[in-house]
Amino acid sequence: MTPITPRATVRSVRRSPGGPGRCRRAPLPLRVGIDRLVLLGAGLAGAIHGAEWHEDFSRAPADNGWATFGKADLFNWDADREALRVTWDSAQPNSYLWRPLGTVLSRADDFGFGFEIELDHVAVGGNPAKPHTFELAVGLHRHADATTPAFRRGNAQCPNLVELAYFPDSGYGATVWPTVVTANGRFNWSGANDFLLLELEPGSRYQLGIEFSAADSRLALNLKRDGIPVDGIPPVTLSPQFTDFRVDTFAVRSYSDDGADGSLFATGWIDEVRLRLPPPPVEGIQGRWEAGTWKVSFAGRTGWRYQLQRRVLPDAWQDVGGKTDGEARTLELTDPAPLPGTSLYRVAADKP
Repeated sequence: MTPITPRATVRSVRRSPGGPGRCRRAPLPLRVGIDRLVLLGAGLAGAIHGAEWHEDFSRAPADNGWATFGKADLFNWDADREALRVTWDSAQPNSYLWRPLGTVLSRADDFGFGFEIELDHVAVGGNPAKPHTFELAVGLHRHADATTPAFRRGNAQCPNLVELAYFPDSGYGATVWPTVVTANGRFNWSGANDFLLLELEPGSRYQLGIEFSAADSRLALNLKRDGIPVDGIPPVTLSPQFTDFRVDTFAVRSYSDDGADGSLFATGWIDEVRLRLPPPPVEGIQGRWEAGTWKVSFAGRTGWRYQLQRRVLPDAWQDVGGKTDGEARTLELTDPAPLPGTSLYRVAADKP
């Protein structure tokens, strides 16, 4: 996996070798003196931080960390309604309104997401050559996979997905699927309980959500229609053959029907996006001099791997020492031979 590039959180620490120092917040870029060492914590520019995150679209998505991939005109912010107007058009290439999570999720993590959806118009089979149903979806993916030409939801070439997918009726009933796909592209299938027979009727507002429990490998689907809970929805359990996934992005998706036998054109609204995430892989990063070495400590997490990196401008980042497996405790990485002058340090985290 690609390390999380630490750019969002910055601490600069003024040190004299062997002496005390005091931390202060500082923006990028930094101009630092000869006796200053700079620590950068793990994160992503524009990423979601914190265990609970909420988007109500009260301001333009581009002003709140969202970006577009593919056909940007499929996603339009309505300032008066304070909601996102979406066109799901399978005749167009894969297109997303997306945000980085600032972390990487796997089946070892507890997490959840939810959103409100209201459809105005839904039509399947508009392409005579593709007369069957096709999906609209919202959820999590690995962005490096989902943005490649090889990623095709229409013929199941779509690794690393955790999403809620709606297939309108084309003769066999409308369905809502909590869809999970492994890193090698295998779909989870445990039986008929994996999907819910449900039509999202235009004009009604639905609150949909997924809660994933790592302990029992279950996804609980939560559903309300116009504020009224729908009870009795069985959970989805990952099958014994299911391996693992890696997802790092939340997205509203309009998929291409390339490779599919169905097609879709729908319009509607997305609002009230909510995410529940585990703690970030690096927290409470601190640095200090000790016996002529520079030590960086931070709160680690199991399931991650850490690497101390150093940069002396204008050179590139370089690894210092080897990788360290994460544990749920304070971890320490050391540069035994700090260079003279100004150095930048960061902790790169990746999930093997």
